Amino acid sequence: MPDLAVRRFALILATFLALAAAPSRAGVSPFPPIDLGTVAVGTAGQYDFTLPLTIPFASIPSSFDAITLYVAADAGEVAALALLGFSSPVTVGQVKAQMPTAAIVLAPPTMSISGITGNIGLGSLGCTATDCSWRVTWNLDTPGDFGAHLEVQVPSVTVANGGLLGVFLTLIYPLLQQFAASYLHYDVEVTAAAPRLPATPVPATGVAALVALGIALAALAALPLARRR
Repeated sequence: MPDLAVRRFALILATFLALAAAPSRAGVSPFPPIDLGTVAVGTAGQYDFTLPLTIPFASIPSSFDAITLYVAADAGEVAALALLGFSSPVTVGQVKAQMPTAAIVLAPPTMSISGITGNIGLGSLGCTATDCSWRVTWNLDTPGDFGAHLEVQVPSVTVANGGLLGVFLTLIYPLLQQFAASYLHYDVEVTAAAPRLPATPVPATGVAALVALGIALAALAALPLARRR
């Protein structure tokens, strides 16, 4: 790699690492809301959310392929990226194509909850070697539609089964950390409905009452005839 390309590449790495160290910002979930269904008002409920710590590139939906991870600032950065098999802008689709058998491995993350409407809470269930779990709970005291926004904070990522040069993997770590920060957002929705009251028999009125009375009288009149027989 020419000296100029090395310097350009070092600049790119420094930029990416600075981005990775920046605090993540609240984002919008890229997924459809998680529908927790309809529950009765005043009934407590829970939903367990499990996040795998290994996310294969192949499992990332194609709808994310066009997401831009980085844009080269000048021709020198374009050349440095080209040496690694990328073009500017670097997209999720390019990363998937360059590392089709690889996977993003998350360090044990945390999850926060925001945008809460109604009595909805979140608690951690801990992590295993393969996943982390959280429990969403609710106890809604009024009818209506309620929800919350869940956001996963990932302290760091690595790449498994990359099969590429270590310098390339060093480049991709902060890129994927930033992607994970915007990718792992989820919304939950739950509807609370007032419990249905049992049906109460309504006394017959009007014509219906007269018909019922006629049937009853006819039955009574038939009793003496039946006894004579």
